[in-house]
Amino acid sequence: MKKYSIYKGKKKKIKLTDEQIHKHRDFNSLFVQYQEITKRQKVPIYRNKKIFLFLILIALIAYLLSNF
Repeated sequence: MKKYSIYKGKKKKIKLTDEQIHKHRDFNSLFVQYQEITKRQKVPIYRNKKIFLFLILIALIAYLLSNF
């Protein structure tokens, strides 16, 4: 079991500059950036080794069946 320690002191307040506030004013681009970070990126079929080898195997079998 993990042991957690809870800090019960005073929290430091973060003071943002106007430049930092205006940087994130465009909420649409901020939301898109958030989705890119949190969304799991899917690997294309040609980069997934197992699926790519399976597709090559199917193509090879189809080629051999068509020749004989």
